[in-house]
Amino acid sequence: MKHKYFILSCLLLLSQTSAAKNQAQEAASQSLPAVTIYLDINVLSRKHRAAKKMTELHQQFAKEGYELLTINPYSENGDLQGFYISYKKSVN
Repeated sequence: MKHKYFILSCLLLLSQTSAAKNQAQEAASQSLPAVTIYLDINVLSRKHRAAKKMTELHQQFAKEGYELLTINPYSENGDLQGFYISYKKSVN
């Protein structure tokens, strides 16, 4: 059973990494001055993979010319559900 959860969590991580790249590219293609996205954190990745996912998001958005503005955690009934992460277009 643990093996199935590991495989599912790996697939989820890969899909979210791809989604991060797509979100960053979409924001850049629309020339959005700012963008806020929701990063869903499931039970399997709350403690061990959330920071890695955020790092990947930050890298993808930085490649598209965005800088981090804010990170706001979202919880329900005391349980962490995810994060709202806002980026703004860098002014260079």
